[in-house]
Amino acid sequence: MAGPFLFTPQLCFLSISLLYASVIMAESINPDSLQLAELILPEIQVTGNQSGLYHYSLMPVTGITREQFANQPDNGRLGDVINRLPGVFMGGAPGENKDIRLRGMDKEFTRFEFDGLQLPGGGEKREFQVNRISPFAIGELKILRNATAEYESDGIAGRITADLRAIPDQFKLDFKGMAGGIDTIDGEQRAVSLAVGDRYNDRFGFNLFLDYNRFPLEKRKIKDKFKADGSLKERETETEDKPGDSYNALLDAVWMYDDGEVHFKPMWFNLDEDKDMTKLKIQPGKDPSLEAEQEDKNARTWGGTLAQIHRFENGGLLESDFSYIKGSEDKDKKKTAFKQKNGIFELDKTEVEDETKEDMFYQVRSKVTVPFTLGVPHTLKTGFHFRFRDRFRNKDKIEIKADGKQTDKTTPKDNYKIEENYWAGFIQDELNITQDLAWGLGLRVEHVRQKAASGDGVSQITQFTDFNPSTHLRYSLSSQWTVHGAVSRSLNRPKFDELAPFENEKNDRFVLGNPDLQPAASINYDVGISYNIDNLMLAVNLFHKDIKDVIEEVDSGEDRDGKDIFRVENVGDGWTRGIELEQRVQLDFLHSSLEGLTLWGNESLLDSELRDKNGIKRKLNEQPDLIANFGIEYQLAATGTRFNVTAKFRDQIEKVKEQGEKELERSQWSLDFTVRQELVKDTELFFNALNLFDTKKQKSKSKSNGEQELETESTGRVFMVGIQTHF
Repeated sequence: MAGPFLFTPQLCFLSISLLYASVIMAESINPDSLQLAELILPEIQVTGNQSGLYHYSLMPVTGITREQFANQPDNGRLGDVINRLPGVFMGGAPGENKDIRLRGMDKEFTRFEFDGLQLPGGGEKREFQVNRISPFAIGELKILRNATAEYESDGIAGRITADLRAIPDQFKLDFKGMAGGIDTIDGEQRAVSLAVGDRYNDRFGFNLFLDYNRFPLEKRKIKDKFKADGSLKERETETEDKPGDSYNALLDAVWMYDDGEVHFKPMWFNLDEDKDMTKLKIQPGKDPSLEAEQEDKNARTWGGTLAQIHRFENGGLLESDFSYIKGSEDKDKKKTAFKQKNGIFELDKTEVEDETKEDMFYQVRSKVTVPFTLGVPHTLKTGFHFRFRDRFRNKDKIEIKADGKQTDKTTPKDNYKIEENYWAGFIQDELNITQDLAWGLGLRVEHVRQKAASGDGVSQITQFTDFNPSTHLRYSLSSQWTVHGAVSRSLNRPKFDELAPFENEKNDRFVLGNPDLQPAASINYDVGISYNIDNLMLAVNLFHKDIKDVIEEVDSGEDRDGKDIFRVENVGDGWTRGIELEQRVQLDFLHSSLEGLTLWGNESLLDSELRDKNGIKRKLNEQPDLIANFGIEYQLAATGTRFNVTAKFRDQIEKVKEQGEKELERSQWSLDFTVRQELVKDTELFFNALNLFDTKKQKSKSKSNGEQELETESTGRVFMVGIQTHF
């Protein structure tokens, strides 16, 4: 369904025409018809279980509210909370929890929204590293498993949204401070968070969030390389210290008028990281070598949103916003290599690297909701979304030999510039056929125009249009049982650095970029059933995705100067499917002695198949068969004491590389614990212990020539003590 666009202004005109036609409808709809539509909608009963909030959602959705995750162990970073959501495991070193991987798929298939925005970051796979953000400002996290047409289509695995806390009706202040360290409580790791909110005269209100977090990372890695006969070829020992400091500020200021409200939301996120790494390589019968690397990185995201919500007398709703967001990442890296001679390490060479990335966009969105009755109650939504993005990467790499000779190691792929303009319009209608049955139909049309330029000055313009239909069904069998079903089409846009028309020459091959890459596309099927009462929640969801045009770097079959030419292409078709289970039970209904005891869990059983260019079938890279989370919450009301234990299991994952190389990462268990003691009303002292098992990342690699590699990486345990108060 992708192809050259008809004519860009047509989509703009269509989107705006639909929007204003709907506004006219919203102002002229018969109020009596609206009243009838509202009266037959089912009453939503919010229970103590997280899925109770989504029982009547048209979409297959799950998530967690602040009431649950605020009591779980964390070290002040949002990644710790997201890591416990169903079907999620995180990328990075053990405990780092920076990159989201939903349904076991690579991070490039997941999209993250913060307050409705896909924040720009340094990642080439369009990801945003969530360890930069504190969960203190978040009121709710949701997984949109199969989204409706009002959401952007990008992200085959799904979309995770983080919604801000609501502005309170009266003055409220929350404070949380904690300190600790790695394998000890030395104060090296610390975090402070503050939230202040209030409303004035029913006209003005605000929420202000401030936080600071220092999180050291001490990584130890040992890699052993073996020859085909099993003898040791090389041992590599690596130590890395990478402390990070994040400073974040966010404001939600609102002016309320009789028929609506206007929000102003500036934000500023800043991360400073300093990395010191040493790597010692020892080969039997040879002199060892040593590498030392220092890196200073600053990542910054700032900007703001101006948003309006207008309510019509008959229940119609107009929501519009304008956003300007800019992300930047600056890195200075120095790598020094030494070789041992006569028992002394002598300088061999130095590599100096200077890199700057910048990703900026501004966007305009507007949508209108119109309830009306035509035979049955309808809820019509239509709107548009325009986004204009500029992104570039500038990198310089210089090699300096011991004798002072300098060589420029910069490649065309290291530098690129991309202009990506996005136009979209959507329309969807939800029909409440009966009080228990709702059906939705939607269509989202997206057009993207890209201009990509590589570091050698070559540029190319491409543009594509996609028509992405969707249909959703919700049927309430009773007030406790609900069935959901959905079918939709979604996309996965290419990595930024794959779009530039670069040509890189390596020792054994040429690698070419491809500005003609089309988005991978997927037809998504979800069906699920949930059971929800005050003390029990059970849910099961089955999904299947038919994926076309997966993007991979492959051998093109062409040669140049005796070297193979590899190109990034749309070459793979396949599928992924799974069963997603959730449970939450409060055990006080069994016996009064169990009052305050809650058990919860979620499990995702996953499978996939990808057929590559040569017809070879394999699983999607690094997708585990099982991801599971379990938790125990216990509250002693008499003493004001609360315990919370969470455990996570991720099955082994495998990655297949070119030329027959396979990489296997072993399964992992991790355990976190927190205990909270109330000191006085609304003030608690707490102790957090994360990664109690000292979970290690263990990998093995096998090559086609019979050689093997074994790698073990560890980061230690984290202990934190702190205090939290609110009034």
